[in-house]
This record gives sequence, structure tokens and C-alpha cells, in this order.
Amino acid sequence: RKTYLDRSSEFALASANLAISDAGLEVTSLKERKAGLFFGTAFGSINTASLFYSDVIKKGPKFAKPILFPHAYPNTAISLLAIEYGIDGFHDNFASGIVSAGYAILEAFDLIREGRLKIALAGGCDALSEHVLTMYEQTGMLSSTINGKELCLPCDINRNGFMLGEGAGMIVLEDAESAMVRNARIYAELAGAVTGVVSDPTTDQLNPQLMIKALQLLIDKSKIKPAEIDLYLANANGSIIADLIEMQTIASLMPDVAISTVKPLTGETCGASAVLQVITGCSLLQNEVVPHILNLNKPEVEKLFYIRNAPQHRKLKLVVTCTIDPGGAVTLFALKSLR
Repeated sequence: RKTYLDRSSEFALASANLAISDAGLEVTSLKERKAGLFFGTAFGSINTASLFYSDVIKKGPKFAKPILFPHAYPNTAISLLAIEYGIDGFHDNFASGIVSAGYAILEAFDLIREGRLKIALAGGCDALSEHVLTMYEQTGMLSSTINGKELCLPCDINRNGFMLGEGAGMIVLEDAESAMVRNARIYAELAGAVTGVVSDPTTDQLNPQLMIKALQLLIDKSKIKPAEIDLYLANANGSIIADLIEMQTIASLMPDVAISTVKPLTGETCGASAVLQVITGCSLLQNEVVPHILNLNKPEVEKLFYIRNAPQHRKLKLVVTCTIDPGGAVTLFALKSLR
């Protein structure tokens, strides 16, 4: 059966279906409870947009396919989600690079904390495309081959860029009292969430002092101590500059914290990155098995507690996740186990 859904929209709908089912929610209850919907994407429905505009450019406007247009803009995924699940509460869509889903989670978190919402869906998506690959390749951000292999080498002195991935993630955020009343399965408490800009406005370069300030703000707002953090789930995706700044921040604020990253496994999923970090953090709190950092042979910032060589069984009570956009935006989340 032929459909006109963009690949990114398919990812978004699938992730929402999984999240709603896992949360034990009936679809009809989302409308009744005036659920919010917050979503992020770096590139939107870029594959469908390319198809639509290629006809316009090559053949002229009268050959444009009208049926493609509604599936070709950045708001397509969130619009389809609202229609599919009858969600007519607060809506917001973010197209803010790699931190897009992070902004979506932050807004949902703030509205629930302020008492303006009881429940919300928040997430993000992006799909691979020729245009995205070309863009990142031309900026020099992608990993080139090392000994004939394309590798993501997070935090390693020989890293030379990141590898792209694709996908979507969706989480259900809910007021604690509301979740307990309906006996929901609770993966974690979102103890704190912050965003910041860690690039110097005069040079546009990532600045370690600004990154330290952002992480300290998360610690203060979450009312936690660095020594209480059991795991730092790093953005570390092989970026030449961002990986260094991030590890320098850890060395300055909490040099004894355990560090891991899943970016060599998932690739850099752009608009989905921040929500996949949060989902991973929640999963680790539940399962207490921390994946090791693949391809880390020689850390550039030494004397840090990297999880290396093999996964580790660790009892986790507090996990911090980080997502950094090359432009300097950062989102940070503190996840607490309720067990």
C-alpha cells in the first residue's frame, strides 16, 4: 500500500504508539486529560520536501504534487501525531538542531511543574537523507575512515568526527501524583532539566567555562550533589571539539563520576538525540547494566572514570544526560530512580 508519509513521520508515529502503550494509557484518555504534545526535529520531512521541490525546480510549479506538500514541512510529524491520537492540548514543535527533542522535553517538564498540565508526550525524530549527509560531510563534521573503517571514537585522541544515525523517541511525562493514582509504571523522576548556550558569542567557539556553568546550573536546580551522580551519559559522539569540552567539564566538576555514551551504537540521531539519551538513562536506571564506550582506546582527557572494555553492572540511583549541538546549545537532564 502506497503512502505519502515521510520516513521521519513513520518513526514519530511508531515511537508514540510504543510510548503510549508502555505507559498503559488509552488513546481516548489523552484527549480527555488534555495531554500536551511537544516534539523536535532538526531536519523535518526533508526527504519528502526534496521530492516536492525537485519537481518544481526541474519541471515547473504546475508539475508540483499537491499531495506531497502537507508531508513536507517541519511540523508534519507533530501534526500527524495530534491527528492520530486526538491530542488537542498544548502543542509545540522545535526545529533546533541536535537539541530539538531536549527543548521539547524541557517545555513539557516546565508546564507540568507549573501545574498547567498533568501529562504530556515529548520526543523527537530525524531520518537519514542524502541532503543531511552531504551537509555534514561538507562541514567536515563526519568521521572519515580510519584503517579503512568508518568509526566513531568518542573521547579518543584520534577521533575525527561523528557518524549519523536515524530514528525517533517519545516519552510520557506525568505529574507524580497522577501517575501513582493510575498505578503507572514509572521509570524515573525527572529531577531537573536545563538548557544553555555554551558557545562564546564573540568567537562562536564552544567554551568550557560556559559548559561548566550549564552543568552547575543543573546540579543546583536539581538539588543534587556531584558525588551523588552515579553515571554521566555523555553527548560524546566523536566530535573533535565538543567531546573535549564535555570531558574537560567533567574533569573540573566531578572527576570521579562514571562516564558512558551510546553514540557509537546509535550514531548521531540529530533531532531525536536528546530524547534517546533520556530513554537510555531511564533504561539504565531500571536494568543497572551500563554499556562500555566502544572504540575508546586512548582518551584525550585522562584520569576520568570511563566505562571501558566491557559493560558493567552498577546500582544506579541518579543519571545525568547531556546533548550538545555543534552550534553551542546544550540540554541537560537529571534522572532519579524511585526504587
